[in-house]
Amino acid sequence: MSSHPLRILLALDPFEKHLSLPESEIREWRRWFNDSGASVEAVHVIPWDPDPSEAAERHKKAFDRLQAWIEDWGMDGWVSPSIIQDRFGGRNGAVDTLIEVIGMRSVDLVMVASRGRRWVSRMVLGSFSERLLLESPVPVLFLGARAMVSEHPPTVLFPTDFSLASRAAFEAFVDQVSQLGAEVLLLHVEQYPGLINGYSLTGIGAYLPEVYWMIQKESSISEGEIWVDYAKKKGLKARFLLEECGSAPQTVIMRTALEHGVRLIGVASVRSEFEKLVLGSISTRLFRWSRMNVWVLGPGAYGAILAQSAPRTSPGASPAPPS
Repeated sequence: MSSHPLRILLALDPFEKHLSLPESEIREWRRWFNDSGASVEAVHVIPWDPDPSEAAERHKKAFDRLQAWIEDWGMDGWVSPSIIQDRFGGRNGAVDTLIEVIGMRSVDLVMVASRGRRWVSRMVLGSFSERLLLESPVPVLFLGARAMVSEHPPTVLFPTDFSLASRAAFEAFVDQVSQLGAEVLLLHVEQYPGLINGYSLTGIGAYLPEVYWMIQKESSISEGEIWVDYAKKKGLKARFLLEECGSAPQTVIMRTALEHGVRLIGVASVRSEFEKLVLGSISTRLFRWSRMNVWVLGPGAYGAILAQSAPRTSPGASPAPPS
Protein backbone atom coordinates (compact mmCIF):
# COMPACT_ATOMS: atom_id res chain seq x y z
CA MET A 1 0.00 0.00 0.00
CA SER A 2 0.99 3.63 -0.43
CA SER A 3 3.12 4.97 2.41
CA HIS A 4 0.98 8.10 2.78
CA PRO A 5 -2.67 9.15 2.30
CA LEU A 6 -3.48 10.33 -1.19
CA ARG A 7 -2.97 14.01 -1.89
CA ILE A 8 -5.75 14.95 -4.30
CA LEU A 9 -6.18 18.13 -6.28
CA LEU A 10 -9.80 18.68 -7.32
CA ALA A 11 -9.91 21.00 -10.35
CA LEU A 12 -13.16 22.99 -10.38
CA ASP A 13 -14.65 26.04 -12.01
CA PRO A 14 -16.88 27.55 -9.28
CA PHE A 15 -18.69 29.65 -11.91
CA GLU A 16 -19.85 26.54 -13.81
CA LYS A 17 -23.66 26.45 -13.81
CA HIS A 18 -23.94 22.66 -13.55
CA LEU A 19 -22.04 21.92 -10.35
CA SER A 20 -25.11 21.06 -8.27
CA LEU A 21 -24.67 17.47 -7.08
CA PRO A 22 -27.32 14.86 -6.25
CA GLU A 23 -27.16 13.35 -2.78
CA SER A 24 -26.07 9.97 -4.16
CA GLU A 25 -22.99 11.52 -5.76
CA ILE A 26 -22.17 13.52 -2.63
CA ARG A 27 -22.16 10.25 -0.70
CA GLU A 28 -19.89 8.79 -3.37
CA TRP A 29 -17.39 11.64 -3.02
CA ARG A 30 -17.43 11.44 0.76
CA ARG A 31 -16.81 7.74 0.62
CA TRP A 32 -13.88 8.26 -1.75
CA PHE A 33 -12.28 10.83 0.53
CA ASN A 34 -13.03 8.98 3.76
CA ASP A 35 -11.99 5.51 2.61
CA SER A 36 -8.70 6.71 1.18
CA GLY A 37 -7.92 9.09 4.05
CA ALA A 38 -7.14 11.58 1.32
CA SER A 39 -6.14 15.19 1.70
CA VAL A 40 -8.30 17.05 -0.82
CA GLU A 41 -7.80 20.58 -2.11
CA ALA A 42 -10.32 22.16 -4.49
CA VAL A 43 -8.45 24.48 -6.83
CA HIS A 44 -9.55 27.14 -9.29
CA VAL A 45 -7.10 29.10 -11.42
CA ILE A 46 -8.00 32.75 -12.06
CA PRO A 47 -6.45 34.89 -14.82
CA TRP A 48 -3.47 37.06 -13.94
CA ASP A 49 -4.38 40.70 -13.33
CA PRO A 50 -1.74 43.46 -13.15
CA ASP A 51 -4.03 45.59 -10.98
CA PRO A 52 -3.63 44.43 -7.33
CA SER A 53 -7.07 45.67 -6.28
CA GLU A 54 -8.78 43.99 -9.24
CA ALA A 55 -6.82 40.81 -8.60
CA ALA A 56 -7.82 40.81 -4.91
CA GLU A 57 -11.49 41.34 -5.78
CA ARG A 58 -11.44 38.56 -8.36
CA HIS A 59 -9.70 36.27 -5.89
CA LYS A 60 -12.30 36.92 -3.18
CA LYS A 61 -15.21 36.43 -5.55
CA ALA A 62 -13.84 33.10 -6.79
CA PHE A 63 -12.96 31.93 -3.27
CA ASP A 64 -16.42 32.76 -1.90
CA ARG A 65 -18.05 31.00 -4.82
CA LEU A 66 -15.88 27.90 -4.42
CA GLN A 67 -16.46 27.83 -0.66
CA ALA A 68 -20.21 28.12 -1.24
CA TRP A 69 -20.21 25.08 -3.53
CA ILE A 70 -18.20 23.05 -1.02
CA GLU A 71 -20.65 23.97 1.75
CA ASP A 72 -23.59 23.23 -0.54
CA TRP A 73 -22.18 19.74 -1.05
CA GLY A 74 -21.73 19.33 2.71
CA MET A 75 -17.99 18.81 2.24
CA ASP A 76 -16.63 21.83 4.09
CA GLY A 77 -14.96 19.45 6.55
CA TRP A 78 -13.52 17.29 3.79
CA VAL A 79 -12.33 19.68 1.08
CA SER A 80 -10.32 22.88 1.43
CA PRO A 81 -10.73 25.64 -1.20
CA SER A 82 -7.79 27.30 -2.91
CA ILE A 83 -7.64 30.05 -5.54
CA ILE A 84 -4.44 30.33 -7.58
CA GLN A 85 -3.52 33.09 -9.99
CA ASP A 86 -2.38 32.09 -13.45
CA ARG A 87 1.37 32.66 -13.51
CA PHE A 88 1.95 31.92 -17.18
CA GLY A 89 -0.88 33.51 -19.14
CA GLY A 90 -1.92 32.61 -22.63
CA ARG A 91 -4.16 29.85 -23.83
CA ASN A 92 -2.53 27.12 -21.74
CA GLY A 93 -1.67 29.20 -18.68
CA ALA A 94 -4.25 27.57 -16.40
CA VAL A 95 -2.98 24.05 -17.14
CA ASP A 96 0.66 25.10 -16.81
CA THR A 97 -0.16 26.67 -13.43
CA LEU A 98 -1.96 23.53 -12.26
CA ILE A 99 0.94 21.34 -13.34
CA GLU A 100 3.33 23.56 -11.40
CA VAL A 101 1.09 23.25 -8.32
CA ILE A 102 0.99 19.46 -8.72
CA GLY A 103 4.76 19.32 -8.48
CA MET A 104 5.11 21.86 -5.66
CA ARG A 105 2.49 20.16 -3.48
CA SER A 106 3.44 16.55 -4.28
CA VAL A 107 -0.06 15.78 -5.58
CA ASP A 108 -0.84 12.10 -6.28
CA LEU A 109 -4.05 12.47 -8.26
CA VAL A 110 -6.02 15.16 -10.09
CA MET A 111 -9.80 14.88 -10.02
CA VAL A 112 -12.06 16.61 -12.52
CA ALA A 113 -15.80 16.76 -11.88
CA SER A 114 -18.12 16.17 -14.82
CA ARG A 115 -21.65 17.52 -14.63
CA GLY A 116 -24.06 16.52 -17.36
CA ARG A 117 -23.63 15.36 -20.94
CA ARG A 118 -23.16 18.84 -22.42
CA TRP A 119 -20.54 19.73 -19.83
CA VAL A 120 -18.71 16.44 -20.41
CA SER A 121 -18.65 17.15 -24.13
CA ARG A 122 -17.06 20.54 -23.51
CA MET A 123 -14.70 19.03 -20.96
CA VAL A 124 -13.43 16.28 -23.24
CA LEU A 125 -13.16 18.46 -26.32
CA GLY A 126 -11.77 21.53 -24.59
CA SER A 127 -8.15 22.57 -24.72
CA PHE A 128 -7.94 22.66 -20.90
CA SER A 129 -8.71 18.99 -20.38
CA GLU A 130 -6.76 17.98 -23.45
CA ARG A 131 -3.63 19.63 -22.12
CA LEU A 132 -4.25 18.41 -18.58
CA LEU A 133 -4.56 14.78 -19.69
CA LEU A 134 -1.55 14.99 -21.97
CA GLU A 135 0.81 16.77 -19.59
CA SER A 136 -0.26 16.00 -16.02
CA PRO A 137 2.59 14.15 -14.27
CA VAL A 138 0.00 12.25 -12.19
CA PRO A 139 -3.15 10.31 -13.15
CA VAL A 140 -6.41 12.19 -13.78
CA LEU A 141 -9.70 10.91 -12.37
CA PHE A 142 -12.89 12.03 -14.11
CA LEU A 143 -15.89 11.75 -11.80
CA GLY A 144 -18.98 10.57 -13.65
CA ALA A 145 -22.07 12.77 -13.60
CA ARG A 146 -24.19 9.81 -12.53
CA ALA A 147 -21.53 7.77 -10.78
CA MET A 148 -22.80 4.39 -9.68
CA VAL A 149 -22.55 3.77 -5.96
CA SER A 150 -21.69 0.22 -4.97
CA GLU A 151 -21.49 -1.51 -1.63
CA HIS A 152 -18.29 -1.39 0.36
CA PRO A 153 -15.69 -2.54 -0.52
CA PRO A 154 -15.85 -1.04 -4.01
CA THR A 155 -15.23 -2.99 -7.20
CA VAL A 156 -12.87 -1.46 -9.74
CA LEU A 157 -12.09 -2.54 -13.28
CA PHE A 158 -8.84 -2.29 -15.22
CA PRO A 159 -8.99 -3.28 -18.91
CA THR A 160 -5.55 -4.14 -20.29
CA ASP A 161 -3.80 -5.08 -23.51
CA PHE A 162 -0.77 -6.31 -21.51
CA SER A 163 1.47 -3.58 -22.93
CA LEU A 164 4.33 -2.08 -20.91
CA ALA A 165 2.40 1.18 -20.57
CA SER A 166 -0.66 -0.69 -19.32
CA ARG A 167 1.45 -2.52 -16.73
CA ALA A 168 2.87 0.76 -15.42
CA ALA A 169 -0.64 2.20 -15.23
CA PHE A 170 -1.94 -0.92 -13.49
CA GLU A 171 0.70 -0.72 -10.77
CA ALA A 172 -0.07 2.97 -10.17
CA PHE A 173 -3.80 2.23 -10.21
CA VAL A 174 -3.48 -0.63 -7.71
CA ASP A 175 -1.35 1.51 -5.41
CA GLN A 176 -4.03 4.21 -5.27
CA VAL A 177 -7.12 1.99 -4.96
CA SER A 178 -5.40 -0.14 -2.32
CA GLN A 179 -6.29 2.61 0.16
CA LEU A 180 -9.97 1.99 -0.63
CA GLY A 181 -9.73 -1.75 0.04
CA ALA A 182 -11.12 -2.28 -3.45
CA GLU A 183 -11.63 -5.56 -5.28
CA VAL A 184 -9.77 -5.38 -8.59
CA LEU A 185 -11.12 -6.94 -11.77
CA LEU A 186 -8.43 -7.22 -14.42
CA LEU A 187 -10.02 -7.55 -17.84
CA HIS A 188 -8.42 -8.61 -21.10
CA VAL A 189 -10.56 -8.72 -24.23
CA GLU A 190 -9.23 -11.20 -26.77
CA GLN A 191 -10.39 -10.58 -30.31
CA TYR A 192 -10.73 -13.74 -32.34
CA PRO A 193 -11.49 -12.81 -35.94
CA GLY A 194 -12.43 -15.85 -37.99
CA LEU A 195 -11.05 -14.39 -41.17
CA ILE A 196 -7.79 -12.53 -41.50
CA ASN A 197 -7.96 -9.50 -43.79
CA GLY A 198 -6.27 -10.34 -47.07
CA TYR A 199 -5.97 -13.48 -49.16
CA SER A 200 -3.58 -16.36 -49.57
CA LEU A 201 -1.66 -17.06 -52.79
CA THR A 202 -4.61 -19.12 -54.01
CA GLY A 203 -6.95 -16.16 -53.67
CA ILE A 204 -8.89 -17.84 -50.85
CA GLY A 205 -9.45 -16.08 -47.54
CA ALA A 206 -6.65 -16.92 -45.11
CA TYR A 207 -7.57 -18.42 -41.72
CA LEU A 208 -5.40 -18.94 -38.70
CA PRO A 209 -5.66 -22.41 -37.16
CA GLU A 210 -7.71 -22.84 -34.00
CA VAL A 211 -4.65 -24.03 -32.10
CA TYR A 212 -3.13 -20.54 -32.53
CA TRP A 213 -6.02 -18.97 -30.63
CA MET A 214 -5.83 -21.66 -27.95
CA ILE A 215 -2.17 -20.85 -27.36
CA GLN A 216 -2.98 -17.14 -27.36
CA LYS A 217 -5.71 -17.68 -24.77
CA GLU A 218 -3.43 -19.74 -22.51
CA SER A 219 -0.75 -17.05 -22.75
CA SER A 220 -3.26 -14.33 -21.80
CA ILE A 221 -4.48 -16.31 -18.79
CA SER A 222 -0.92 -16.90 -17.60
CA GLU A 223 -0.03 -13.21 -17.95
CA GLY A 224 -3.27 -12.13 -16.30
CA GLU A 225 -2.60 -14.28 -13.25
CA ILE A 226 0.82 -12.64 -12.85
CA TRP A 227 -0.84 -9.23 -12.76
CA VAL A 228 -3.50 -10.46 -10.33
CA ASP A 229 -0.78 -11.77 -8.00
CA TYR A 230 0.72 -8.28 -7.96
CA ALA A 231 -2.57 -6.80 -6.72
CA LYS A 232 -2.97 -9.56 -4.12
CA LYS A 233 0.49 -8.83 -2.75
CA LYS A 234 -0.77 -5.29 -2.17
CA GLY A 235 -3.46 -6.71 0.08
CA LEU A 236 -6.33 -6.53 -2.40
CA LYS A 237 -8.83 -9.06 -3.64
CA ALA A 238 -8.26 -9.50 -7.35
CA ARG A 239 -9.30 -11.76 -10.18
CA PHE A 240 -8.69 -12.02 -13.89
CA LEU A 241 -11.43 -11.96 -16.50
CA LEU A 242 -10.80 -13.06 -20.08
CA GLU A 243 -13.50 -12.18 -22.57
CA GLU A 244 -13.65 -13.07 -26.24
CA CYS A 245 -15.20 -11.03 -29.00
CA GLY A 246 -15.05 -10.62 -32.73
CA SER A 247 -15.11 -6.81 -32.63
CA ALA A 248 -15.98 -3.76 -30.49
CA PRO A 249 -14.05 -4.57 -27.28
CA GLN A 250 -15.42 -1.36 -25.74
CA THR A 251 -18.86 -2.99 -25.60
CA VAL A 252 -17.40 -5.86 -23.58
CA ILE A 253 -15.73 -3.42 -21.20
CA MET A 254 -18.93 -1.49 -20.57
CA ARG A 255 -21.00 -4.66 -20.17
CA THR A 256 -18.50 -6.07 -17.68
CA ALA A 257 -18.53 -2.83 -15.69
CA LEU A 258 -22.31 -2.83 -15.49
CA GLU A 259 -22.60 -6.52 -14.63
CA HIS A 260 -20.16 -6.24 -11.73
CA GLY A 261 -21.37 -2.90 -10.35
CA VAL A 262 -18.00 -1.32 -11.03
CA ARG A 263 -17.35 1.99 -9.29
CA LEU A 264 -14.18 2.97 -11.13
CA ILE A 265 -12.52 2.09 -14.43
CA GLY A 266 -8.78 2.56 -14.81
CA VAL A 267 -7.20 2.95 -18.24
CA ALA A 268 -3.79 3.72 -19.72
CA SER A 269 -3.85 6.27 -22.54
CA VAL A 270 -0.29 7.13 -23.44
CA ARG A 271 -0.54 8.09 -27.10
CA SER A 272 0.29 11.69 -27.83
CA GLU A 273 -2.52 12.21 -30.34
CA PHE A 274 -5.54 13.53 -28.44
CA GLU A 275 -8.00 11.90 -30.82
CA LYS A 276 -6.56 8.49 -29.90
CA LEU A 277 -6.13 9.46 -26.26
CA VAL A 278 -9.68 10.56 -25.45
CA LEU A 279 -11.78 10.33 -28.59
CA GLY A 280 -11.05 6.68 -29.33
CA SER A 281 -14.04 4.36 -29.36
CA ILE A 282 -13.46 2.97 -25.85
CA SER A 283 -12.76 6.24 -24.05
CA THR A 284 -15.56 8.05 -25.85
CA ARG A 285 -18.13 5.64 -24.49
CA LEU A 286 -16.67 5.78 -21.00
CA PHE A 287 -16.90 9.58 -20.93
CA ARG A 288 -20.17 10.06 -22.78
CA TRP A 289 -22.08 7.48 -20.80
CA SER A 290 -21.18 9.68 -17.82
CA ARG A 291 -21.99 6.89 -15.38
CA MET A 292 -18.48 5.75 -14.59
CA ASN A 293 -15.62 7.24 -12.67
CA VAL A 294 -12.70 6.99 -15.07
CA TRP A 295 -9.07 7.00 -13.89
CA VAL A 296 -6.63 7.80 -16.70
CA LEU A 297 -2.85 7.56 -16.81
CA GLY A 298 -1.89 9.87 -19.66
CA PRO A 299 1.40 10.45 -21.50
CA GLY A 300 2.74 12.94 -18.94
CA ALA A 301 2.11 10.60 -16.01
CA TYR A 302 3.59 7.65 -17.89
CA GLY A 303 6.66 9.72 -18.70
CA ALA A 304 7.03 10.62 -15.03
CA ILE A 305 6.92 6.92 -14.10
CA LEU A 306 9.58 6.09 -16.69
CA ALA A 307 11.77 8.94 -15.44
CA GLN A 308 11.52 7.68 -11.85
CA SER A 309 12.38 4.12 -12.82
CA ALA A 310 15.23 5.02 -15.17
CA PRO A 311 18.71 4.11 -13.82
CA ARG A 312 20.76 7.08 -12.76
CA THR A 313 24.12 7.63 -14.42
CA SER A 314 27.01 9.85 -13.53
CA PRO A 315 27.56 13.03 -15.58
CA GLY A 316 28.99 12.21 -18.97
CA ALA A 317 28.32 8.49 -18.66
CA SER A 318 26.38 6.62 -21.29
CA PRO A 319 22.88 5.54 -20.24
CA ALA A 320 22.42 1.91 -19.34
CA PRO A 321 21.03 -0.24 -22.17
CA PRO A 322 17.46 -1.44 -21.78
CA SER A 323 17.08 -4.85 -20.19
